[in-house]
Parts: sequence; structure tokens; C-alpha cells
Amino acid sequence: MDGVSIWHWVIVMAVVVPIGFLPSIIAFARGHVQKWLVFVLNLLLGWTGIVWVGMLIWAIVGRPVAVKEAT
Repeated sequence: MDGVSIWHWVIVMAVVVPIGFLPSIIAFARGHVQKWLVFVLNLLLGWTGIVWVGMLIWAIVGRPVAVKEAT
């Protein structure tokens, strides 16, 4: 077979998509206050690179939602 098979594309997408959505994944895992905004911006502008890096920093540094303790 010449060229790239469909399995090569499947493997590439299985690696590229999670890396592309890493800011969203981190924001949801940390319980970020504005996790949905991070997701929407990641979806619409994450491909630009500069926005992706900014959102990655925001997802890591941003404060998580405060959890109330049951007393």
C-alpha cells in the first residue's frame, strides 16, 4: 500500500485531539470556575496556538470552585 492508511489517521487523531483540548480537560478536571468558557474558547480559537497557550495557563492557574463542607 502506498501512502497513509486509515489507521494512521485514526492514531494521529487519537493523539492530536486530546492535546488540542488539553486546556478544557484540565479546566474540567480541576473544577475551574469558568470551565465552559474555557471549552468554548478552546473549541473556537484553540487552533490558533497563542490562544491555546493562554487558555492552558488560565486552566492551570485559575481558581477552582470552592467546595462547601458538610457539617
